[in-house]
Amino acid sequence: MSLKAKRELNSDLNLTPFIDLLSTLVCFLLISAVWIQVASMDLKQSHGTDGGAPTETAAVDVVLGKPGVATVILKMGARTLNRSEIKAASTPELVLELQKKIIAYKNLPAMKNGKIESVLVAPHADVIHGDMVKVLDGFRINGISNIGVKPSAGEK
Repeated sequence: MSLKAKRELNSDLNLTPFIDLLSTLVCFLLISAVWIQVASMDLKQSHGTDGGAPTETAAVDVVLGKPGVATVILKMGARTLNRSEIKAASTPELVLELQKKIIAYKNLPAMKNGKIESVLVAPHADVIHGDMVKVLDGFRINGISNIGVKPSAGEK
């Protein structure tokens, strides 16, 4: 008999490193899938074409300046319909004045359906975060759901 015939053809593979690698990859997949879901957000296209005729929607821009001071701009499409400045002694009074201004804007004759589609708030660097949140909550109370924050232009 030859030497080749006496060797055993059965060899065992060590599967432990393969199972470790596979379990690590599965864990990584599951964790990354969860983070992808958490990190996603719904976005709407604010500019550009959507294939149809352009619609004019009412939007309000609010520039928060020094504490108790805000500039409110009502826009219909690209046109500015009204611009006014609000001064109040405190943030709660400013929120009430902004709410009154929104109600007055909804009742303007230029407003076709009396609905404001969106509000963009531009706070300056000296605005306290809590005050800005109170202003945003005031708009939410008025039934405006499309509220955003944008960087300010820098002037006070």
